[in-house]
Amino acid sequence: VGQPDDRRRLHGDLWRTCSVRGLWRARGESGVGKSRLLEEVRTQALVGGALVLRGQAVSDQGSPYTTWQPVVRRLILQTQLDDLEIGVLQSLIPDIGQLLERTVVPAPALNTQATQTRILITVTALFQRQSQPLVVLLEDLQWAGDESLELLAWLNRGVERQAMLIIGCWKSIPGGQVP
Repeated sequence: VGQPDDRRRLHGDLWRTCSVRGLWRARGESGVGKSRLLEEVRTQALVGGALVLRGQAVSDQGSPYTTWQPVVRRLILQTQLDDLEIGVLQSLIPDIGQLLERTVVPAPALNTQATQTRILITVTALFQRQSQPLVVLLEDLQWAGDESLELLAWLNRGVERQAMLIIGCWKSIPGGQVP
């Protein structure tokens, strides 16, 4: 983070977001400028007409997909969803019924792997329906659970036509590995 060439490339990708997609990883120790970089990107993206979505992992990991909850909450407010999608997304957004002022019909029960796949497919479809370029800023991914990281990888592979830039930030942890 903070190298002039990296910043120029990132800013270039940001302005191309209207027609391409990309994934950036920013990592470094605390205080090297990751948060400042995200704030610069956020400001430029908003000025450029992109929808900016922000998520953050927490050290105790919270519930699965905690990192993605604010992102998904924002998208469901502007997307037409059917009853099955709402039922599936209730596992990520427990108050989705109140949020959408609708009765939630629980999604049919599946085994653990099938449930996970259904969530990934549903969230991917949610992203694919967006007509506005998206910039997704994810912070503190060193604390993200496996589900959140799997969703990140799934979106990177599965959202092909959406104009989207995802920036994930990891703090370097002494002796720890960063994906």
